[in-house]
Amino acid sequence: MNHPDNQADKQAQNPLDPSVLPIKITLIGAGGVATNLGRLFNEQGRGVEITQLLGRSEKSTSVLAEKLNCPYILSADQLTQKADLYIVSITDREIKGLLPKIHIPAASMIVHTAGGVSIDIFKGYFENYGVLYPLQSLRKETSVIARIPFYLDSNNRNSKAILENFAWKAALDYRWADDHQRMQLHIAAVFCSNFPNYLYTLAEDFCTRQGLDFTSVLPVIEETANRLGREGLHPATLQTGPAIRQDIPTTEQHAALLVNDPEAAAVYQYMTQRIMESPLFKQPTK
Repeated sequence: MNHPDNQADKQAQNPLDPSVLPIKITLIGAGGVATNLGRLFNEQGRGVEITQLLGRSEKSTSVLAEKLNCPYILSADQLTQKADLYIVSITDREIKGLLPKIHIPAASMIVHTAGGVSIDIFKGYFENYGVLYPLQSLRKETSVIARIPFYLDSNNRNSKAILENFAWKAALDYRWADDHQRMQLHIAAVFCSNFPNYLYTLAEDFCTRQGLDFTSVLPVIEETANRLGREGLHPATLQTGPAIRQDIPTTEQHAALLVNDPEAAAVYQYMTQRIMESPLFKQPTK
């Protein structure tokens, strides 16, 4: 049986115990993800204190530090040793090169925020590590997004407790996902965000060259996205347009108008064919 005094000592020495506030965090990175997470933690975190910000650029890092009301540094060798959680929010390619320069207390935890990077990137460098992946496209100019689902992962029982405690105190909407599940979510996000934005880019370019106002189609974009949030509706049931109707005369007219735009024409032809032939849109026969 543990002696009560020993239990009290252990609890007092654990800065991440649920009864002890706040959790001290250090943000590593000063880009879009770090900016949004920092503002989110400041606005809705019930027990989160941003103790330090590490960035590369003096200008952007100082600006963000002022907004987050925290000190900043420009070199990893100046990292505070008093943070409980270190959140790495830099590009996927930069993470591995930075890790040898980071030194944190053994009892502290480090996480990255990337959807496509394995948790094992930390193996051999730190004792407690994990992932804090926000499933959202985050840019510096983005307003604070209250509804961000976070996907968490950890390398051991202790780090799981640390991360879960942090998520609770930061008032995050979170679930647990391993590397494979997180990569699948990342793929889904690419289909839902990155690819459509490429299509928006093609549409804007087409409108500009035709002397049309691209903002005229923004209500179409908004309505299409908003439909997905309505109860009981699924993307396959919401598909409209000439391709789903098998309206070949209209698609041929469109193709003729795109004859001088080979990139848009190729995308239009491919997408039209896929919609016409995809089994995802086939209705079961009665």
